[in-house]
Amino acid sequence: MLHRQFKNQSIKINPIPLIASTLITVVLALSGCQTQTTRQVSGDAAAPVSGNPDKFLIVDCLLPGQVRKLGANMTYLSPRRPVKTTASECEIRGGEYVAYDRADYRTSLHVWLPQAQEGDPVAQNYVGEIYEKGLGIQPDYTTAAAWYRKAAGQGNARARINLGFLHEKGFGVKKDLAQALNWYRKASGLEDDNLQFSSAVEISKAERNELRLLKQERQQQKSETERLRKQLKNTSRQLKSERVKLVKAETRLSNLRAEAGIQPGISITAPTTTETDLKLLKSKLALHEKQAQQQRTQIASLENALRGQQTRMDSALKQSQLETEQERKEVAVLRRKLDETNEQLANEKSQLASTESDLKTLRADLERREKLSKASQDEALSVLQTQLSEQEKAVLAQQRKIVDLESSLSTQQTKMNEALRLSAQEKAQLEDALKVQTGKATQLKQKLAQSQSELDRAIAAVAKNQPVLAEQRQQLEVAQKSLHQATSNTLSLEQKVVRLQKELESRESTMGQQGHTVTKLRQELNKYQQRLLTLEQEKINQQTALQGDAAKQEREIAVLRKQLQETERELDANQAQLAKINPDLARQQALLRKTQKELVATKTAAARKEAEVIRLRKSEQTYLDQIQQQQIKIDRYQAEALRYRAQLADIRVNEQANLLSGPTIEIIDPPVALTRGMPSIRLRSAAKERLITGRVTAPAGLLSFTVNDKTETPDQLGVFATNVRVEDEQTPVKMVAVDKKGQHTSLEFLLIPKLRYAVNAEDQAGATSDVRKSTRRIAGQVDFGNYHALVIGNNQYKHFPSLLSASVDARETAELLRTKYGFKTTTLIDATRYDMLSALNNLRETLTENDNLLIYYAGHGELDRVNLRGYWLPVDAEPNSTANWISNIAITDILNAMTAKHILVVADSCYSGSLTRSSMARLESGMSDEVKTKWLKVMAKTRSRTVLTSGGLKPVLDQGGGQHSVFAKSFLRTLADNESILEAYRLFRSLAKEVQQTASKFGIDQIPEYAPIKHGGHEAGEFFFIPQG
Repeated sequence: MLHRQFKNQSIKINPIPLIASTLITVVLALSGCQTQTTRQVSGDAAAPVSGNPDKFLIVDCLLPGQVRKLGANMTYLSPRRPVKTTASECEIRGGEYVAYDRADYRTSLHVWLPQAQEGDPVAQNYVGEIYEKGLGIQPDYTTAAAWYRKAAGQGNARARINLGFLHEKGFGVKKDLAQALNWYRKASGLEDDNLQFSSAVEISKAERNELRLLKQERQQQKSETERLRKQLKNTSRQLKSERVKLVKAETRLSNLRAEAGIQPGISITAPTTTETDLKLLKSKLALHEKQAQQQRTQIASLENALRGQQTRMDSALKQSQLETEQERKEVAVLRRKLDETNEQLANEKSQLASTESDLKTLRADLERREKLSKASQDEALSVLQTQLSEQEKAVLAQQRKIVDLESSLSTQQTKMNEALRLSAQEKAQLEDALKVQTGKATQLKQKLAQSQSELDRAIAAVAKNQPVLAEQRQQLEVAQKSLHQATSNTLSLEQKVVRLQKELESRESTMGQQGHTVTKLRQELNKYQQRLLTLEQEKINQQTALQGDAAKQEREIAVLRKQLQETERELDANQAQLAKINPDLARQQALLRKTQKELVATKTAAARKEAEVIRLRKSEQTYLDQIQQQQIKIDRYQAEALRYRAQLADIRVNEQANLLSGPTIEIIDPPVALTRGMPSIRLRSAAKERLITGRVTAPAGLLSFTVNDKTETPDQLGVFATNVRVEDEQTPVKMVAVDKKGQHTSLEFLLIPKLRYAVNAEDQAGATSDVRKSTRRIAGQVDFGNYHALVIGNNQYKHFPSLLSASVDARETAELLRTKYGFKTTTLIDATRYDMLSALNNLRETLTENDNLLIYYAGHGELDRVNLRGYWLPVDAEPNSTANWISNIAITDILNAMTAKHILVVADSCYSGSLTRSSMARLESGMSDEVKTKWLKVMAKTRSRTVLTSGGLKPVLDQGGGQHSVFAKSFLRTLADNESILEAYRLFRSLAKEVQQTASKFGIDQIPEYAPIKHGGHEAGEFFFIPQG
């Protein structure tokens, strides 16, 4: 419940201060200064408030159509209109929404798809988000990208951001960083020639391994089966114990009935039992019957629980048996294949040995033949080759002569043709000369034919010896082919052996990992069994002690009875002597003795019954104590089991993340822009080197990190700083990170030394002027709007451990925002779920497009590591029920429905569901005041939804002293020291490394994060802190 706090003012009024204060108030109102509107929820005010907080949650609402009139006589109803609003507002306006299943794909799509098909860009973006979220099914990124592209084509900034994110991650579209930055630039509105879209670039790679996921799932089912078996065993043991106790109680009850002389349904009065004793026994009997009935009820419930556990265990066991059988089949198939391969390998080895033996024989035969015929063959072959060479030379000479003659003949014919015009005589002479030359050519042709025939005879002579040589060459070629084939077979078999050995090693490694996991589970099972044995031994010891006490008492009773018998014998002897003396006295004493025996018997029976009642009471109390102790132990074991289960879940999630997540590279400084379709960094100085700062993370462990093939070593937090040499025109930079699983991520961009923004002398003077004057001058030229803050600090939890610093952090944050930055603050201390949702809904209803909102939360948080969904926990949250938890998705939906311009969520806790920082515009250093003002004007008009988280699930107290958490201390210090217009990204840069280093000193892994909120309505804008005065 929200309360306003007012301070009592003095009754005495002085007119002069009153007038002065009135003037000051008017001046402040005219100058736009902010005032404080602080509302606090005290611990007493945190009681449940009437009303349903779920009415403040955002739903897809279909409003009724408008009744429109056409002409004078015709009216009609327009189509229904979809809107995103709260459930209560939807009900007030007569709208329709799905109240029972809001996370369903079909119901949300049914609301927005008709309007999207009509071409509404807002509806098209919502449809794309529905397909991207999945909402109960697997996400369809391809269809989401198609709808985003339709909306982006119509200028929808949210769709452009979402489409850029898909391109950056490679979901449903081709992974393209340049295309992603281009979409981010279009969404930001920084398309002026003097403005450049720059951002922090983050590149990551996540590869999925379905086989490992299936093995992890099977291992999880095995552990669940073991847990059910263990639980079944404990329940069976407890049921058996309860049955034994019930039998004992029923036996005691029947004994008590027998001693009381009462049968079931019959009331009989014994001679030795008075009416009061009978009522007492009946009441005790009724009490024991009631206890017996309670025990029967407990046993029945235990049997039902046992049957349920048996059913679940049987189901899990069947599933595990099916998977085990399938694995056995796979192992059998692999073994069969391995045996076949080994058999094939043995056959191939035997064939190889046979082939090598044949090859050796063939080589020996070939060497022998070569030695026998080498001399004669070489001699004949050399003679024939000599003759052939001479004939070939003669033929070549004749061919050259013929060519020369033909050339001469051609020349002569040319001359003759020229001389025909001169005279017939010269023609005759030329014809005679031609005949002479023709005769010579004929003679030469005859000689050539003769030489050719001699050459043919020589070739025939060579051919006579050619078959022997060909046969030997053929044998040699066959032997070489056999050798080559045998060598090829050997290499192939060696490759098969290597491949089979690798497969066998891989299978053995996989089976070894599974065996290691099973061994761990068996060790845990043995530990639980050892604890149970210890408890049983303690119980047996207690029973033994009780039995020992009972035996001791029985021995004492036996001694007393023996003494009583001896006394009675002595009395009988004395009385016998007296009887001899006086028979009358004997008769009287006999009568007296009989009466005494009856009296003793009556007293003994009464004492026995009283002792039995006392014993039953003690037994009952002991039984109740044992039950209580067992219940305490059961509760402790259940708590331990829950803790172990949570630890196992964390281990599985971490292992899965290590298996799936590759390295991530992030450029922190300088900001990266898009130039000519390529990510680039524009330098603003003529330096020959540029320092590049960034961070690289690898869940599986970083193996290597290189920048332009130069190895770099990041620090413990993954932060690196490297100097890159700048060339004349542009310098390509390539960063490659490789983890220990072989997964790699690369990032490429350009260093461009040319200046884009010219800084003149006036700008230089403005840059060196006083920061405060520059801030006031720029703030006066840019309309940043009004600033509001909702600050929540939860310390005193009902069902969770209380925190120490949350309320202090919240109060000082609200005070700093109000006094230095002019925020209108609303503070909630120890707020319930209703308080938090009511405050958010109030801001949703009152804020306009000219307002900015900061939401600060310090308190407990929970992160569901299975579906990566975060929750904020109000003070009325319960550990085992999410009814009063507030999911980050619900908060994101509320932020999406707000009309506020800029919204920043600062969570000293967790907040899930964010984009990358690549979609955020960065203010580059070195800008002139004119360009900076123009950049700020564009950003001030662009919507933003961003979140700054501490990286933990709750505020972590600064153990170095002070009353603030590690995150809040850095957050407050950075804001307090700032004197200029501060972007949220620069705030994050200032505190991130300090928080990491401080937390690491205390052994805490806390890494702050800053990014846009996914599906929260972000449009590439930024949140600004403007110091006042």
